[in-house]
Amino acid sequence: MDKQVAVSKKRFRAFIKEGSKYFLLVACVLVALGFGLAQPRFFSMKNIFDIIRSSAVLGITATALVFVMTNGELDFAAGSQLSLGAVMLGFLMDKPFFTGLYPVAMIGVLLVMACIGYINYFLAIRVGIPSFVATLGTGSIMTGISKYLTSGGFFHSSRWPSSFTFLGQSFVFGIIPFPVVVLAVVATFATLFMERTRRGKYFYAVGSNPMAAAHVGINVKRTKMLGFIMCATLCGFAGVLQSSTINSTSATLGAETLMGAMSSMMLGATFLKPGVFNTLGAVVGALLLAIIQNGLIMIGATFYARDIVQGAILILAVGIIALIRKGFTISIM
Repeated sequence: MDKQVAVSKKRFRAFIKEGSKYFLLVACVLVALGFGLAQPRFFSMKNIFDIIRSSAVLGITATALVFVMTNGELDFAAGSQLSLGAVMLGFLMDKPFFTGLYPVAMIGVLLVMACIGYINYFLAIRVGIPSFVATLGTGSIMTGISKYLTSGGFFHSSRWPSSFTFLGQSFVFGIIPFPVVVLAVVATFATLFMERTRRGKYFYAVGSNPMAAAHVGINVKRTKMLGFIMCATLCGFAGVLQSSTINSTSATLGAETLMGAMSSMMLGATFLKPGVFNTLGAVVGALLLAIIQNGLIMIGATFYARDIVQGAILILAVGIIALIRKGFTISIM
């Protein structure tokens, strides 16, 4: 009898462990159903695409953070990098020289963002400043530069070409918002890179145990450098997409994005690979936050509800990750 009970408990733990891989996806469905029951218009096709479109910038930023976090580092400049990418592109496109050269200006902005990623790497890894301190510092500098370029407010120019809003406002087949396609492409690329390439697997190895990774021949510094560069570049691209969507730029575009992206990334570590940061999970986490934000608006929730819910979700996500790594054992003392 005792043996049967022990076997039953073992099977139950295995079931819980396996089921926890899909907790995030189940949460998306349940939360969506809840809002759908409260407001039937929630499940309209237009609103569903609006939810996915609104999750694009957040999902891309969360994916960018995964590149750094899997390396065992932090990048608190993600929001500032998003803002600066948007502001720089708007500033360049306002100049007559760049008229008709939107792709060139975008490439130039992404190259600058890659250089910023290298600076973050240099300060954190080469100089030895803790990455969260280094990126807080560079983030503050970038916010100051963005405020200077926009005079501290929102910036829009009549000289911007129609291509400026292509990424954020166009549709595929007249139905699917283009940001949805962009998110799908970025998520696919990031997932394939992290899960199918040798360099991507190096990220996990370095983040797990940098000394062991170095002993087996992995260039730890180069791997971390690539993580910082990819993060900054992708955050800059998220800023470009954001400014294209709203047809304006501002130094505060990324102010609230960092918290949401961190929450999405943490939530993502409960999906498919419990306890491990992963790009696909980060995108699903961003989708959950977008569902909640959209649902709160549709049911007429108070303006401060989003901040409360987002903070609670971040705590919940980190708590779940901690429990997963502890094997779901907890004590109050």
